[in-house]
Amino acid sequence: MDIGNAVCGFGHRSFISAEAEKRLSAIINYLCFDEEKEVFYTGGMGAFDKAFSSAVRVAKRERPRVKLILVLPYYSNKLNTHKDHYSQLYDEIVLPDILSDSYYRAAINLRNMWMIDSSSAVISGVCRDHGGAYNSVRFAKKIKKRIIRLYDCEFE
Repeated sequence: MDIGNAVCGFGHRSFISAEAEKRLSAIINYLCFDEEKEVFYTGGMGAFDKAFSSAVRVAKRERPRVKLILVLPYYSNKLNTHKDHYSQLYDEIVLPDILSDSYYRAAINLRNMWMIDSSSAVISGVCRDHGGAYNSVRFAKKIKKRIIRLYDCEFE
């Protein structure tokens, strides 16, 4: 995939307000239609990822070339037992090669780093100074990725 054409997002698992969902949708629409981004990576693990994926699916209705890709940190049998469900939700499901030998507790962080490395921009739904999403956005800043902030309360 072309890194310049890809975007990923990170936010907290537990909650995203209706107002933040609207802003997220507007950001994704801008990226799809004005910047012509076509690849969106999600970890599919919580409220932010659900809102991110939903906004991408809405944009796909008018721009069918857009792809929503679920990036998994490790294999799960859910993929086999719910294959039809996953194939309706995502255009692709990826398990990066770099995760094949990783310890399962490290796999989520490595997956997040892979998503950041594979993207030109990162949408940040971070509003707390701890947790996996916070660490991922800090990594993205460290390697000088473009960060698009969803909230004004973001931590440096």
